[in-house]
Amino acid sequence: MKRHALYIISMLLPLSLLAQSRAEGLMSSLVERMQQLGGYEATYMVVADDLKLIGAFSVDGDRYRIEMADMEVWGDGVQRYEVDKRRQEVVITTTESTSANILSNPAHALEMAGSVYDAALLQETASLAELSLQNEQDLSTTIRLKINLKTGLPSSIVYLMDGSRITIDILSISPLKTPIAAFEMDAYEGFELIDFR
Repeated sequence: MKRHALYIISMLLPLSLLAQSRAEGLMSSLVERMQQLGGYEATYMVVADDLKLIGAFSVDGDRYRIEMADMEVWGDGVQRYEVDKRRQEVVITTTESTSANILSNPAHALEMAGSVYDAALLQETASLAELSLQNEQDLSTTIRLKINLKTGLPSSIVYLMDGSRITIDILSISPLKTPIAAFEMDAYEGFELIDFR
């Protein structure tokens, strides 16, 4: 019986290594494809609990801009400006350059996930691959990533963190049409400035 179990394990081991190699290859291809786009813009929908929000983000090198509901976020690779139009506040923080959350670090989130998280292939069809990304240093967070194999681009990112689930469905990605302007505080005259740098 033990010999039979060992035989089955020895047969499955190469398959698991092949799946891991495939997952790593898919992540490398995804990062390369995003870099080929250079600057890009995307629309997305965030789903969390009863919340559904449509938004958009643009990326050009380290510079990015995110729009969602009453929020605008600008980043330049060093500083992050979060504009809350409802509260009329501008919060300045430093860029989360090591975050794999695409809404915290849209310029490099997928690149960070590919280098920090271990990838495992969950399933693959002719048009879609689903990966699980796990950071061994932070077992409380798992990322589920779906890649459209026809475009080589992400179609869905799910963040599973401490029992909560945030889904970001990527509705469209296309090359950037116009450069991202730098953040201008003058455009938010009368807003309260909160500086956490």
